[in-house]
Amino acid sequence: MQHYLVIHPTRLEAITAHNTTLTRWSLQNGTPTILTQASDEQRDICALAVAPEGEYVALASLKPAIRHDGEIVRGIVYPYSSDVDESDGDTFLPCEIEVCHWQNLAVAQTILLPDSKASILSMCFSPDGRWIAAADGGGCVYLVDRLNGQIALTFTDLAGKDVSGLRFDPASTYLTIGDLCCSWWRRGALSAGKRRQMVMICTWCESLSTSR
Repeated sequence: MQHYLVIHPTRLEAITAHNTTLTRWSLQNGTPTILTQASDEQRDICALAVAPEGEYVALASLKPAIRHDGEIVRGIVYPYSSDVDESDGDTFLPCEIEVCHWQNLAVAQTILLPDSKASILSMCFSPDGRWIAAADGGGCVYLVDRLNGQIALTFTDLAGKDVSGLRFDPASTYLTIGDLCCSWWRRGALSAGKRRQMVMICTWCESLSTSR
């Protein structure tokens, strides 16, 4: 599995993730020193993001499934896997995003993405700290409202494609989605706009933009 890294926005600290373990590091004096460490055998971390104020870090785990015989299968990256057969009674479990306190790595909020059948592979916070954007391995992008932990919008126009990255603009109004096309979320609708190369730029519906 890969290693993941985020840097604190104001302090000389970093958090790394590998398999089931989060580690908080001090970067003072040029020598990394472990400050805090937390492990959970029920997760297998596949994405990491830090909140703009540095108080929280969000992590996503590889999607699990439960087989018809009760066995838990972990590490499902794409919507379909030879280890999981829904026609045989196997069931995908919801993807989870855990928002943890930076200081002690304790879980502060758990967000379920029940409609996702693929693991979250890219994730970021909005600069105002309210939203989390997450893209799964099936090309679906979810906008989560941190105030209530609910999915506010789901973008499925890239279903089946690889989303390589997500980034908000400084005003938390637009989202750039790294792929090989470009579309816009129109106000009040989730319809695709003109296509361009390299990036997709999305804007939220009017009700979300005016409620911030």
